[in-house]
Amino acid sequence: MALLQVAQQIADLTRVVHDGDRAAPGVPIHFEVVPGVLPALSSQTVFDQLKSSHDFSTLKLDNVEFDNAAIAGLGPLTGGIAGGFTGKVVGGFTGALKMLTDAPNIVVKYLVTKDGQAVENYEFFASPMLNPVAAASDGLRLSLLLRPEIVDSARRLTPLRYGVAITISVSFPTIDPTIVATRRIDISILLPPLALPTVFLIGRHAKFRFFENGDPGALLVMVRAGAPERDLGALVESINKVADTIYKLTDYAMLFGGLEFADKLALVTELIDRTPYVHLSVGNMGDFEDFGFPGFLADFDDDASCSLLIGTSKSSASIHDDKGFTGNSKRYWANDIILTTPNNDEISTGVGYFYDHFFQDWEFGGGGMNDSASSARFLD
Repeated sequence: MALLQVAQQIADLTRVVHDGDRAAPGVPIHFEVVPGVLPALSSQTVFDQLKSSHDFSTLKLDNVEFDNAAIAGLGPLTGGIAGGFTGKVVGGFTGALKMLTDAPNIVVKYLVTKDGQAVENYEFFASPMLNPVAAASDGLRLSLLLRPEIVDSARRLTPLRYGVAITISVSFPTIDPTIVATRRIDISILLPPLALPTVFLIGRHAKFRFFENGDPGALLVMVRAGAPERDLGALVESINKVADTIYKLTDYAMLFGGLEFADKLALVTELIDRTPYVHLSVGNMGDFEDFGFPGFLADFDDDASCSLLIGTSKSSASIHDDKGFTGNSKRYWANDIILTTPNNDEISTGVGYFYDHFFQDWEFGGGGMNDSASSARFLD
């Protein structure tokens, strides 16, 4: 019982230092397990443990002195010892003694949860990697990168509730392998989402060409009416923040929607930056003739040739051939990007896009769509 108490004291004194209270998308969280110090042991604790783990009948005492009175000529004492000692023992013991000075064995295991449930390995990246063998310890130091949720910036930004359960097991396997003391430390982590504006781009030339036979391109940029990005500079900054998070963590791109998505975000900022004429619409655009392109571009409804919708995977938008969102129409969905894990599991990233390089026919209604779009709006 005494050895179990020692092991439990070590487990109870063990603490975890972490910076999970500063969790942010794309920033690793650091953990360090600091084992408890072996407490001071009384002589009675040591003796009790010796009695419970040794057969004293096999030990011998040489040159024994009790109460400072030498027993001359007695020779070695053999056999069992009943009762207790007073005074001191001069000389030494012969035989095997397994003392409590043996180092304790400490096993640390991490379990990552989300909303109270254990998560799959593709939801996080641990360095060093977690050991799948239950009896093998994970590292005392750990860096943990958690997968954030990417949400529409116009929606409520609710953090994900991650948790890290750290189980500490302490034992003295060289003395008594059956004695194990355990302790579990639970750490709650609120991970803010990555805020991504849903963007609907409509271009004058096919494939968003900047020029076509010397004719300059024009770009209509639409964001949701409730989006906090109210100008092109703020919009580019928000998009770059998401793209940069992915690019900085290329090795862990699966956690953030994949490089395919980051590349499309980079395309959006490039188009905004390089297209000769750009107009931002905060909210739906009910009439393509009602915004401020120069006179020779005033009839944008007669020029629109391509589109790109990008955002969360639930986003959709439509283009119509008449003002006020009427007439023939075509609907676009930001198709969810599906990634394949090393175990060949398919996972939804929650983000997507639809790139219509060149308008063809209306989805609902008849006739060609190119050069006949007059209004556009967000649906979901």
